[in-house]
Amino acid sequence: GVQAIREAGGITIAQDSASAKYDGMPVSAVETGCVDLTLTPEQMGQHLEKILARPRDFDALRHINEQPTRLSELLQILLARTRVDFRDYKDNTVNRRINRRMVALGIEDYETYVQHCRTSLEEVDALHRDLLISVTRFFRDPRQFEQLAEEIRVLVRSRNRQQLRIWVAGCATGEEAYSLAILVAEALGGIEVIDKNLIQIFATDIDERALDVARRGIYPITAAQDIPPKYMERYFSIVGGNVIVAPEIKAITLFSKHNIFQDPPFINVDLVTLRNVLI
Repeated sequence: GVQAIREAGGITIAQDSASAKYDGMPVSAVETGCVDLTLTPEQMGQHLEKILARPRDFDALRHINEQPTRLSELLQILLARTRVDFRDYKDNTVNRRINRRMVALGIEDYETYVQHCRTSLEEVDALHRDLLISVTRFFRDPRQFEQLAEEIRVLVRSRNRQQLRIWVAGCATGEEAYSLAILVAEALGGIEVIDKNLIQIFATDIDERALDVARRGIYPITAAQDIPPKYMERYFSIVGGNVIVAPEIKAITLFSKHNIFQDPPFINVDLVTLRNVLI
């Protein structure tokens, strides 16, 4: 639910776990990396009132494009902090995410927000994460994965037991990379026969927090809803309310930080997927 709200551009607030009698739900929410604010219940009430009382009129931000130097100053702050250049992003996308952060913080004036970013590295990082929208799912768009499974079977046969190399650019929290690993494992004959000599998946992103989630390979139980039952049984385990990727699948999936616009590309690859980047 928190991830869906993030994708739709909403504001997410989790309870400060120190104030919670049972902290399972707020901790799980924060661990998604998609929570804007962590507050006590009392603070939540005060903040909600502020958000609801503020008129949802973003005319000032819509006119920023008429004065590009104003927006470019904020993008320069982002570039200096993150080494990521957002100047070629769609204006509507950037403005929408800035709006979101301003509403979450209760800041009404754009110049005030820019000043806040000058003095708060934490906020620059939060805006950076917002612009990346590091959200994905297992087997997203199932029919496309069914078609891809057929293509991978053909690819595996053509490789004749030579190593298959796949690059998942913009892997976010890793679900797509693991989904591809499962399709290759199926094409090779199952989890028992896969090893690094037959398949290597390079999964890259610029969001370190998302990569940490991906490397752990542990997801909320709700992730099971996206996984076909036959794969769930063979390639995952459920422990303590979490879905855990099988170690054999993790062993062939290498996650690393990589900026596709600045860093050298991976070479000699048989398949590249850019779905999350293009979305």
